[in-house]
Amino acid sequence: MVFYFYDDLGWTTIQFGLVVGAYGASMVIGQWFLGPLSDRFARKPVIIIGMTLFAVFYIGLVISINYYVMLLIAIISGIGEALMMPALSAYYMDISDERYRSRVLGFKESAASLGGVIGPLTVALISAMVTSQTIFMVAFIVTILTTILAMIVLKEPRREFEQTKDITQDLSRQRSMAAQTAYSGIVINAGTSRTSRFDS
Repeated sequence: MVFYFYDDLGWTTIQFGLVVGAYGASMVIGQWFLGPLSDRFARKPVIIIGMTLFAVFYIGLVISINYYVMLLIAIISGIGEALMMPALSAYYMDISDERYRSRVLGFKESAASLGGVIGPLTVALISAMVTSQTIFMVAFIVTILTTILAMIVLKEPRREFEQTKDITQDLSRQRSMAAQTAYSGIVINAGTSRTSRFDS
């Protein structure tokens, strides 16, 4: 991508830095404001929307050579990652037993790091045989296929705060029933005592 920007599009280092900076800033600011959305709504749709917006970057590299369009696309893609990453981490925590959450998140990060190594190595091996546009298109297709797979496979997890809410409601219901039973017992005992007094 860097060589494509410099050699094919003739960008300056400032232009490249601004695009990368716009992507990074939108991702950081987006996580700050958009991170809680999956808590408020649901994990799965936020993950899918985030992945779709993230894929915009790759298709943008294929169809556009305009600098300002690419700047806008970088911002949109950064927002997509800002939506996707917190929701994805939260999803992992939702479906993991509390005892193994650290291990599961460690596996997740290891898999992401492995992909971050294998991906560039693969690109380095095939770059002499294909064009930059082809590589960007492959990246777009892989991201879209992953999004479709997520739509099919992912199931909305039962979030912990919902479980806590259900438990709290059950406890409140049990306490209410116990209080009603105790109150009924007191009323019956009082009625029985009053009847016994009148009889005696």
